[in-house]
Amino acid sequence: MSYEVKFGKFSAGGNDFIVIDNRQGGLPDDLAPWIERLCCRRLSVGADGVILLEGSSRADFRMRYFNADGSEAPLCGNGVRAIARYASLMKIAPPKMTIETGAGLVSAEVKGGRVLTLLPSPSKVELRFPLTLGEETIEGSYINVGVPFFVQRVEELEELPVRERGREIRHHPTFQPGGTNVCFVKVLHRNRIAVRIYERGVEDETLSSGTGCLSASLTTTLLGDTSPPITCHTRGGLNIGVDFQYKEGKVSSISVEGDARIIYYGELNEDAYQGFSPHHFKD
Repeated sequence: MSYEVKFGKFSAGGNDFIVIDNRQGGLPDDLAPWIERLCCRRLSVGADGVILLEGSSRADFRMRYFNADGSEAPLCGNGVRAIARYASLMKIAPPKMTIETGAGLVSAEVKGGRVLTLLPSPSKVELRFPLTLGEETIEGSYINVGVPFFVQRVEELEELPVRERGREIRHHPTFQPGGTNVCFVKVLHRNRIAVRIYERGVEDETLSSGTGCLSASLTTTLLGDTSPPITCHTRGGLNIGVDFQYKEGKVSSISVEGDARIIYYGELNEDAYQGFSPHHFKD
């Protein structure tokens, strides 16, 4: 069966997304392989993930986020901004909106090409978390901000083999069966950090991650290395702002602000998801 579907291509913080209004349904029952094909660069639209906008009885709408490999994740920080901009542009929601996600309700305020999001507090934090990689033991922090991250502070970020080291940590037995995202962070100043991200589901380094910037900001503050508000410098060259209240070792009132760009609107036809294998050229 063919599915001709209208979509928007959006970018936020350097992550790119395919955004689809799915309030009327009609997409394939088996979404994972369909989404994996759509995200395949050079053979289809290409994206870090697909975001479905669906109806909600608890919020203005529901957001479902799928990684490039077709797996569904509870939350995507940059994706929240993208779908908020889309919903505002399409008059689905007002500029100030509430969004139902797999990690709970989040709020967003669209300010032109920038979006401010209010996110829930982390459900789990383990600081100074030792992890053995072969004959080496490293130290980082494990945090779940809707999705899990292992955050390692490093002094040298540019020459770091992010893809290789990130993949090793992502698949470490400690984090199975679900695995973890990985964020490498360098503290530049009390209120500035630089990050590089390895994302599960994409299985590679990405230019940015909103939840990665949040995880790095929270853990470095909890360790006493930074203080909010924090500006995060990403691989994509676009800064993400993270702010929160920090008192007596606890964080609250978390906000993340950054860009949300509409790149183009289009319509998928069957050539976008048929006649090729997204695994053919993957290592």
